[in-house]
This record gives sequence, structure tokens and C-alpha cells, in this order.
Amino acid sequence: MFNAKFVLIVETGSCHWVKQYVVSAPDSAPLSDRRVLDEMATYFFKYASILVALVVGLYATLLGLLTTSTFQSNVVYLHAIQMTWFKDLNIPENFGFLKNQVTPFSITTSDSERLYAWHILPVELYRKHELLLVGEPTSFVSDITSRLAFQLLRDDPDARLILHMHGAGGTVGSGYRVPNYRALSAGQPERIHVLAFDYRGFGRSTGTPSESGLIVDALAVVDWAMNVAEIPPSRIMIFAQSMGTAVSIAVSRHLALQSPPVVFAGTVLVAPFVDVATLVATYRVAGTVPILSPLARMPLLFNYLQRFIRDKWLSKDHIAQYVRANEASGERYRLTIIHAEDDCYIPWHHSSALFWHAVNASVSVEISYDDLALKKRESKMHLDAAGSVMEWRTDNGVIREEILKTGLHDVIMGYPVITMAVMRSFEAVDPAELENINKEGKTPLMVAISYGHGSIAAYLIAAGASVIARDNEGISVLDVAKSTMEELEWATKKHSSTGPGKKQGITFVQSGAGRASKEKTFAYLNRGSRFEDVFAICGYSQVEFGGVDGCLNREEWTAKVFMFSKAVGHSLKVWQEMDKNRRPGSYYACRAEKQVIAYFLWKHTTLQEELTDGSDEELEERTLKLKDLETSKPAVLRMKKDIYDQCVDCKAFQQRVKEMTGIGFNIIILTPDKPA
Repeated sequence: MFNAKFVLIVETGSCHWVKQYVVSAPDSAPLSDRRVLDEMATYFFKYASILVALVVGLYATLLGLLTTSTFQSNVVYLHAIQMTWFKDLNIPENFGFLKNQVTPFSITTSDSERLYAWHILPVELYRKHELLLVGEPTSFVSDITSRLAFQLLRDDPDARLILHMHGAGGTVGSGYRVPNYRALSAGQPERIHVLAFDYRGFGRSTGTPSESGLIVDALAVVDWAMNVAEIPPSRIMIFAQSMGTAVSIAVSRHLALQSPPVVFAGTVLVAPFVDVATLVATYRVAGTVPILSPLARMPLLFNYLQRFIRDKWLSKDHIAQYVRANEASGERYRLTIIHAEDDCYIPWHHSSALFWHAVNASVSVEISYDDLALKKRESKMHLDAAGSVMEWRTDNGVIREEILKTGLHDVIMGYPVITMAVMRSFEAVDPAELENINKEGKTPLMVAISYGHGSIAAYLIAAGASVIARDNEGISVLDVAKSTMEELEWATKKHSSTGPGKKQGITFVQSGAGRASKEKTFAYLNRGSRFEDVFAICGYSQVEFGGVDGCLNREEWTAKVFMFSKAVGHSLKVWQEMDKNRRPGSYYACRAEKQVIAYFLWKHTTLQEELTDGSDEELEERTLKLKDLETSKPAVLRMKKDIYDQCVDCKAFQQRVKEMTGIGFNIIILTPDKPA
């Protein structure tokens, strides 16, 4: 038997497959047939060799071209590929924006290049000024300071500005960047403006891209934001994706090292890379065609070719220098790194490496990559299909790594995780305040959850509170949340509301039986669907919740407790130690129960807003008349706590209110072993 064997090997990226063909002829076949097979095999190997030589030649030519600055620049930045599909960037409405929601203009750099830019208004702010905005002409503007949109940014003391630094290729209007702008401002649609711009050589911007040039571009945009729009660094954050992450890290490092340093509210990096040399060893065009990864198997040749890389973008070094500078100067910083595991352009392990470099720069004693990986396995929060989150906190800053299961390279930019990252950056407070702990090792977030107050917990999480912290007993935030939900479910099943059908009542809620104490209380006032719910807290001085919707201002309503106490003839108990340097009786006047009772009396009985001067004397006179004018209004004070006795002074205050106004309170104490 005569056999002719043909083997075809195809390699794509990191995958390859082999196909083998065998053509057979019996030994008894005519000689002419065997000659035909010989000729076929000869021709096959001849043309296969030519094809292989051609491919090798083209690849060698490509490598040669990559050593030239012009060709290398086009490959690295892809600035010649605009991807706007014949749409005019000067008409942003073509990209789905509202009329004049976007203002096209230009920013001039220090070396006289002109950068094309979009100022994008948040949608709620646009709605409030829609009639005036649509009346303005639609086109590129030479003087943006004359436009209403700019004035709304500059003149609003609460305005926030995101500097958007996009990746390689395209323009401000390409691909998933437009949905990204919406995700960036979604958290505060009345405050968060976005400034997107094209680097030199991209889109309508002048010049040719280079590493030094793009840094100059970004610094020009920063200068415009701070000195033309007059937005302070505390109200500015940087969002960057892909190649833009290298630009943003380099600029952030530059600003942090200058004197005085400039540090923004936060920096969000999506799909970053360690450096160009590491990137080209893994990068594949369209996620499939490798550039230099085949040479990575030949270290000597690969290292030789690396010498010709012009723009190195050493992000791993820059991010370490940025963190180290902030730690040395004491500047507050927040760094968020986000990557998707299914990113086929830049593997997500680039983010893990950058996270390690950043963390390592924040500590005095170096931590190895493997040791950090071990800490991550112990501490990171697993979110199932949503991925995982790891936070590293210091006295000055927060370094956060979020690895999503899905999101690809660009699609992720429109995800809610981006919105949340922006909210954390702008709403973050002093990390030390968020992570203050009580004697049990519990953070403010743990305490808020254990009390069953979701709105406070949501506020703290948005402000950057750690969701992976543990107390002295090793109980995590998630453990506390689970326990609280179980207790609230038990209370709901065991104890139904009494009194006037929940339409009018005062409820005291404290979950976490067995962990709470009577000094830390939470009183909740529900007055039916017609009125907003309000609550008061007391006994927890580490965090003030006055900025949370529905929370009574402790100082204001404690003062009213003093007024009502005087009006009904109640003498507040004095605790000398706790009232030191304060008005006598302040400790017991600020009790949460008293605050909501005072609120109830103020809003529904005394009608203090309608009085002429609100003096103590007039309030007392008005209150004393209520006994004759008002019928009894029973209310319910419901407790859930690990003690069975209410504050004695609070009882006395409630009794005096009942005697003078006819408003009584049916006290119900809910505990696991003493049901109501």
C-alpha cells in the first residue's frame, strides 16, 4: 500500500489545531497513478513552503515596521481608526444626546496643540434648564465660557466633574463610550458633569500621539478644569479605560509629586495594563491575532525587540509612585481598579499585578505577590456571578480591586459597577471616620445594620465603608446583616402593630438583640403614607447621621425636648459626668425616644410653625391648653432590645406629656425571650 500524508497545522492566539490528510493507493495500482500522487505531494510541500515563507516574511516585515516610530505609534494608539461611522462629532445629537446636552469645544495645550472636547451635562440638570439650553445654537463653540452649560458647571458649588480618558482608537463618540458617559453621571444626574476629550492625533484634535504628548494633553485638561471651570480637586475625579489608564496614572503621579500636591476625589481604572512591554506579550488584535506573543517563547529575541519600544507607559511604576507620594504627604486618595475576566484584549491579571504594586507602595514592609494573594483569598468578598471585591485601606487612602466575571473590554464601561465607583469616589469621607470601631470592634456600618437601618447602611456603603470588615469576634458585616434580617423577620411574624392602625404612632426599633446596649438606640416615627418617615438616634457619637434623609437633627430636636420638658413641667435628669461642659440635662434630653416624641408634638399638636415667635412662654401656654382642646391620641412605642427597662427619665417625660396633653403611649417591649 502506498500512502501520501499531508499535515495542516493552524495556530490562532494561544490555541492551535492539527489536521492530517492521508491519500492511499494499493501497491498494485498502475505506476502512472503512483506518479500522480508523488507529483501532488511535491506540489503541496512546494506551495506550503512558499506560504510558510510568505507568512514568516510578512511577520518579519511587521516586526521591522514596529521598530519605526511612525508605524509603532499607529499600532499602539490606533488613532487613525475613528469608528464614528460618518457621524459629525460637532452634532452630538447624532450619538443619542439631547439638543445641546453636549457642548463641543477645544482646549489648547502648552505646546499649542488643540484638543477636541465634549462637555456633557447631567440629564437632571439639563431637564431643569431645558428651555434655555434648546434655545442656544447647536455647533462647535470657540468660547465655551459664553454657554449656559459651562456656567452651570462653573457656578454650582456642588457640581462634580469627571475627566474622561478613553482608550486606543476611535474618538469621544465611538463605541461604548457614549453609554459610559451616562453611567458615569447616573449616580447624581443633577451634579456630575463629564469632560471627554480626544488626545492629539485622535479625531479632530491636532498633532501626533506620543507618551509625552498625551501626558501634556491630560495636564492641559486638568488645568482647564481647575482654572477655567474653577472646580477644585476635591470635586474632580478621573475615569480611564484601557490605554487611557496609563495616561491617567502618569498624570496623577505627576500631580501628586508636585508642590503643593494635587490629588483628586478618586481615580477609576477600567481594564488597565502593567506596561507596554508586558501588554504586547499578551495582546491580540481583535482578541485573536497575536502581535508579539509568539516571540515571548524566545526571551532573547523578545527582550531585544523590547529595546525598540518608544512609548513604554510604565504604569506599574507610576501607580506605586502615586501611592507612595500620597502616603508620604498625607493626602487622601481613592484608587479603584476594575477588570472583567472575559476581557480578550487585556487579560485581567494585569489589574491584579497593578493592585499588588499599589498595595506594596502603601506599606513600610514589602508584601510579596503570593502573600497578598493569600490575604485576598481570606479577605475579599465573593459576589458569585458578579465577581469579587478586595479593598486595601490605609490611614490616607483606599485601593479597591473589582474583578467581574463578565464585561469584556468595552461593554463593562456601561455597567452599574462604574456608577457605584463614581459614587464612592465623590461621596467618600475620611476613611478613618468610616472605620472607627467601638469596644467590640464593630464599625459604624456593622452598628447601622445591626439596628436594622438600611438607609444609613446604604449611605455608609456609598461613602466607602468597608463591607468585608470583621469585629473582635471575627463576625463579618455579612454575618451581622444575616442575623439582623432573621431577627426582623421574627419580629414581623410575632408582633403585629397595635394602636390606630399604624396611621399614627411612634415606633422604637433596635435589632441585634444580645449585642445592643441601651445607650445606643434608634427611634422611628411612622405617621402613615401621607407623611415621610423620620427617625432619631442617640448614644453613638462616632458617626453623625444628620445628612441622611429622614434623620432628625440631634441638636435641633434635643433643644425642642428642653422646650417641651419645660412646657409640661418635666425636670430632665442630670448626669454630671455626661453633662460636663454642656447644658444640664443634655444627656437625657437627646434620647431618641424624646426626639421623636418632640417631633410628633411639634408637627401634630402644638403647630409651632404657625405661632408668631415660638418662645418658651408661648409654647407652654399653647401646650397647657391642649388638654382641653384635644382628645386622647394613643400612640405605640415599640422596643426591640436586649434590656427590659426603658430609660426612667424617658418614662417620666412620657407620663408628664400624657398628663398635660392627653397623648399616651402604650409601651411594647419586644425581645426573643419576653414577647409582648
